[in-house]
Amino acid sequence: MDKYYEAELNVVLAQIGKLDTVRLQFLSFFGTATLTMLGLAITQKNSILIILGVIPLAISIVVDSRIRKQIQIYYYRGIQLQRKLSNDDPEVFLELHTSMLAKEAKRILIHQSVDERVNALAASKAYRSGIYIWLPILIIVCLLVAASVLRFLYHW
Repeated sequence: MDKYYEAELNVVLAQIGKLDTVRLQFLSFFGTATLTMLGLAITQKNSILIILGVIPLAISIVVDSRIRKQIQIYYYRGIQLQRKLSNDDPEVFLELHTSMLAKEAKRILIHQSVDERVNALAASKAYRSGIYIWLPILIIVCLLVAASVLRFLYHW
């Protein structure tokens, strides 16, 4: 059975890496789309294009939060497997990980029963917090304020 857990741990660690890569690609794409729309808005002196530039950024928040939820589930299972296979060695890779998602997974693993852990994992909102959510929201608000100011003061 240990061979199964080792194979599962390898898959979990690979999935965490893949999802981090996908997140980077999505955020790069949506960030570039927003910057392109901002550049067009400035060139054309059109505040509507700034508002349209907010749309890719808003989409990126939704996509990123869904990916982060999946990563949180993989952290949970990865930490659980590493604890099992390493006899609770506190210095295995995911135990040393300090991201908010890893910390939340460790907190959930404290629960004794499987049902409590599954319910806590399903109810967790850690993937919806942090700089990956608040920074895009701040940028969206700034862009909307800038579009409004440019529209009403400079008639863009």
